[in-house]
Amino acid sequence: MGVAYAPALTPIFVVKDAGGEVRGVPRDLGEALAKALRVPAAFFAAATTAEVADDP
Repeated sequence: MGVAYAPALTPIFVVKDAGGEVRGVPRDLGEALAKALRVPAAFFAAATTAEVADDP
């Protein structure tokens, strides 16, 4: 799942911690969806929503 990061948490953007992991609503929703579908969750973080949309 692609997520976009920002300097501050919002309902749309995640933030990165010191280790590069993302946290926020989009990640929480992605994990919940993956759990409901019984599939593993994998995330990539992009600097903009356009990068998320353009990634194949």
